[in-house]
Amino acid sequence: VQLGHSDDAVQIVLDRFGPRSVDMVFMDQRGTAFHDDLQRLEQLDLLTEPAVVVADNVLKPGAPYHVWRISSMPHYRTDIIDLREFGSAPVEDWMTVSWTYRGPTYGKPAQELRELTALARESDRFRLRAMATSMKDLVGDPLDEFAARFTEEFVKLNIRSSMYVKTELV
Repeated sequence: VQLGHSDDAVQIVLDRFGPRSVDMVFMDQRGTAFHDDLQRLEQLDLLTEPAVVVADNVLKPGAPYHVWRISSMPHYRTDIIDLREFGSAPVEDWMTVSWTYRGPTYGKPAQELRELTALARESDRFRLRAMATSMKDLVGDPLDEFAARFTEEFVKLNIRSSMYVKTELV
């Protein structure tokens, strides 16, 4: 296990363990950077085959480029899991679990879609607001409206959550 921000940890892992040494990646940083970080791991040949990539908070505050990448490129097998946010059962969020395989698209950028740019910008704005206050202060209409737009855009692209985790309130 190598903790740390990807800017630092990736080079440490590469130096210490070499190529194809990473079995599992957990992403929980700025969602609009997930796709770049994942592509970089592929380009550096760090991932085993298959490697498991788990990304948190891909709906709220969002990781639209990442969701597009892992859903549109054939070298991923992905489940998008609709679940409640930890510690806040009423708040819907998504996590993704992807199995990464080598192939012609491995390490390449995903096709760019203009409609994702607005979602990514809004996602970063929500993240900044949450850092300045608390994500709990954003719960409700503004975040729910954003999540609805996010989901609607992906439905247009034929991307939907593939699993639902039911949370029982006790």
